[in-house]
Amino acid sequence: MNPPDAPVPEPQDHVPSDAKPAAIQKLRVVWAASAFGVVAAAAVAVGVTRSHPDPGPVALGGVRVGVIALAVLIALMGVGYYTRLQTYKAGWQRDAVTPSAYLKGNLVLFVLLVIAGLSAIALGTLVGDRFACFGIATAALAALLINFPNGQPMRPAPPRL
Repeated sequence: MNPPDAPVPEPQDHVPSDAKPAAIQKLRVVWAASAFGVVAAAAVAVGVTRSHPDPGPVALGGVRVGVIALAVLIALMGVGYYTRLQTYKAGWQRDAVTPSAYLKGNLVLFVLLVIAGLSAIALGTLVGDRFACFGIATAALAALLINFPNGQPMRPAPPRL
């Protein structure tokens, strides 16, 4: 039995009220840094390759480099969304996602989208087929921008009718 002046421990599934804004704030910083990183890498790649003509479509083992970059984007995007969903499901409490699960799930998605964008930029810069690869990097950046962390999954879901 607790003495009358002892603090009452919080239940395990209770989320502190300041955890949600802190998670959103941290995630927005990571989101902005990720988007800026992809844009900066593209700017550097364009600056480096500006004086060199684009060799056009280049095949590695009979497959165009743009197709390889597209396959990497589709695979990493699929893995990212699936992993985020599973992380959300693991952190589901009281009709909402916990801040830690929200943070972890989105971090994984952001990292995989950045990897897809940077690999497309690297393939386009180093091997060739810049136009296709930079278009795919733009698609990865668009997917990253669409997933702006607004905290919606941490809000309780409305009751079902």
